[in-house]
Amino acid sequence: MANNAQLTAEAVDLAAASGTEIETEGLTNKQLTELVKTLKGAEAEGDAPPEAEGDSGEQYRVAPGKSLAIGRGVVSAGGELKVCDLCTQEQLDDLVESGYVVKS
Repeated sequence: MANNAQLTAEAVDLAAASGTEIETEGLTNKQLTELVKTLKGAEAEGDAPPEAEGDSGEQYRVAPGKSLAIGRGVVSAGGELKVCDLCTQEQLDDLVESGYVVKS
């Protein structure tokens, strides 16, 4: 089993290779393992999640000082989000309203 330092280094390398922004601080070994698996899966699938039906095409970013844990990993401040990262446009709108996400 890899230790946290090894998993963090691997996650950072995979994220850099795919152009994904991640935040690993405070994650447990299990969470880091899942993050690495997710990043490896994204790398194998061509990095980008598929566009969801009904995706408005608007660009959304994580607000400064915030981070969100989503299916493809942790997205830190300034990281791009799409409807397909969540389940619905309504969820994305709720995050905008609460200040965690900004339209760009």
